Amino acid sequence: MIFKTAVARWKKRISTWLLHLILAMIASFGLFPFIWLLSSSFKGQQELYTLRPALIPHHFTLINYQYVLGGLHGIGKAGGASQLLILYRNSLFVTLSNVALTVLIVSLAGYAFARLRFKGRDLIFSAFIVIMFLPAAGTLMAQYELMRTLHLRDSLLGLILLYTAGGGIPLFLMRQVFLGIPTEIEDAAKIDGASDLRICFQIMVPLAASGMVVVAILQFVGVWGEYLLCRTMIDTADKMTLPWGIGTIIFATPASGVTSGYGVTATSTLFMVVPTLLVFILLQKWFIRGAAEGLKI
Repeated sequence: MIFKTAVARWKKRISTWLLHLILAMIASFGLFPFIWLLSSSFKGQQELYTLRPALIPHHFTLINYQYVLGGLHGIGKAGGASQLLILYRNSLFVTLSNVALTVLIVSLAGYAFARLRFKGRDLIFSAFIVIMFLPAAGTLMAQYELMRTLHLRDSLLGLILLYTAGGGIPLFLMRQVFLGIPTEIEDAAKIDGASDLRICFQIMVPLAASGMVVVAILQFVGVWGEYLLCRTMIDTADKMTLPWGIGTIIFATPASGVTSGYGVTATSTLFMVVPTLLVFILLQKWFIRGAAEGLKI
């Protein structure tokens, strides 16, 4: 009996070790590009372009960081400021504005689709779900013509509105969160004479805060790294966001206009990745909780 118990215990330990080993191998595929990016940012040009580049730099250098943060003038007019800071300003303005608008809109819409009854509710909601499956490139021309007609092309406001429109996934998530809240709470508020708007803001929204955090994180990550739409709608250098601006401004040398080295590319990309990692790390508990609540179907 004791032997069988010991064998069972060792089998459990071995299976746990194997599971951790498999998870570590899977995680390494996701972590390796970031580690390589970090390593490349501390390498010089000669070390980067060797036939067998090493993961750990032989000679650490900050020349790439000095180049990126040193007020480089590319194709835009930065007024002496670092181009990276201008791109950060634009990306933060567009991303945070979109996050605020999206959270507000999908919270109200999610409550309406989950709790209110009106004609065509299910049909309208189904239309939003269908939008989730449309490829971004397929609707690009229509969005381009719409922005051009409304004179919102090449403007940060137009970019914010485009990112906010058609949020099928955030809407679906918030609807599921509101459906998971017990109806007794809402019924008690209606008995006390509360209106639908008051119930939404004072009762339902605080209970759905975790879902709102998930929507905010998803929107932040999605908009912060979005390239195709910004590349199509924005032409002016001083209005570019990080994904589009890094390739055209940060890498352009003042003298010849040719692209600079891979180390500068890695350093600039590293600056773009860090904010999304910080957002997820700081809000990780809320994200897991909200995702669990919002994915209940």
